[in-house]
Amino acid sequence: MTYKPGDEIKVKIGGREFTTVIDPHGVQRFKSNGVVRAIQQSFFEEWDKYCKTGLQRDIRNRHLEPMGFNKLAVMYCRSEFSQEDYLDFYISTGCSVCHISEIGFFEDLEIENPIWKEQE
Repeated sequence: MTYKPGDEIKVKIGGREFTTVIDPHGVQRFKSNGVVRAIQQSFFEEWDKYCKTGLQRDIRNRHLEPMGFNKLAVMYCRSEFSQEDYLDFYISTGCSVCHISEIGFFEDLEIENPIWKEQE
């Protein structure tokens, strides 16, 4: 089957169903959450400021570093939130299905994707 931009496809990850959409470039992505996208954009702006000031060069300034994917990964490894919450966050960023399949934190979760089955 040929998919076109805007087509929605249901996938299952760890037995939970999620809706994906084909983006204008033909990439299968999860639907993003507008609030999470706004937070993401704010992070990139803050990170830019943080790096331009040179604060990141001094380890004593680590507490000033904006929240980002690396900090979240550390928090997840410290069991500060569940795998389900971490997965929900990643999906809400609008990342691709392939990206989720490449993240080691989710390697124990089976991904059932009809597009991949068709390609086999």
